[in-house]
Amino acid sequence: MRRFVCVIILLCLIVVSNKAFAGNSGNSDTIINMQGKALSVTIIKVTDQYVRYALPNADALSTILCKDIQKIIYSNGRVVDYNVPADESETKKPVVINKPTILDTIIKVEGKVLPVNVVKVTEQYVRFMVPGNTEVFTVNRKDIHRIIYGNGRIEEYSALAVNIIEDDAWQSVWLTEDQAEVVSLYKRGEIKAQSPPSSRSPAAAKKGAIIRLQKKASAMNGSVVLVTKKQATGGYGEFPGYFIEGIVYGTEPLEEGEAPKKDFDVIQ
Repeated sequence: MRRFVCVIILLCLIVVSNKAFAGNSGNSDTIINMQGKALSVTIIKVTDQYVRYALPNADALSTILCKDIQKIIYSNGRVVDYNVPADESETKKPVVINKPTILDTIIKVEGKVLPVNVVKVTEQYVRFMVPGNTEVFTVNRKDIHRIIYGNGRIEEYSALAVNIIEDDAWQSVWLTEDQAEVVSLYKRGEIKAQSPPSSRSPAAAKKGAIIRLQKKASAMNGSVVLVTKKQATGGYGEFPGYFIEGIVYGTEPLEEGEAPKKDFDVIQ
């Protein structure tokens, strides 16, 4: 009788432990190597050469080279392809997943910021889609400084290039009205600008105001301006005008103790 009770208790413990393991594995990432073997892990760090991960109940971290990885399936469902097995078609198109609520952000080595949906990552390149466009674009990994995914995970690639700020640096600043495109960036300040008083057409007035806004954002080390207000002015017999206001965002946070700037001076 005592042996029977012990067997029952042991079976109960095995069932409970299996359920616990199943619950934990649902939150794990999965690495599939080139032999097709799936490893249930927790991804710790992803670099250009290797992936570092933790195995369940393991005290030490493990490392696998990117060239030995077929794909990674993250716990949130996102799939990143690394190498295609020889028996799969090279012409297979990447699967386009429904647009997430929060976009991924690619920061290139020259500091340019791209709000995108990353669809494929390999050892040589990254493929992505731009919101509102069905075309798939490709960029070399060596040209990427960092990818900030919509779930908050960050992958580091090449070092950020150190360039002297030139007079035309403002041209890389772009404008958006979508809050999701700046969620992974750092707020640097608030600005506004108005068109030159001698603008001859509404189009020229708008262009002049936008250029002034871009120059102010560039001076604040910004990459993106989230437009919060814009207005065309000027009536019959008057020079056309244009007013625009927004929040500046950049790829790097402000220095410790530095407050976001409020530059509302209009450049003449």
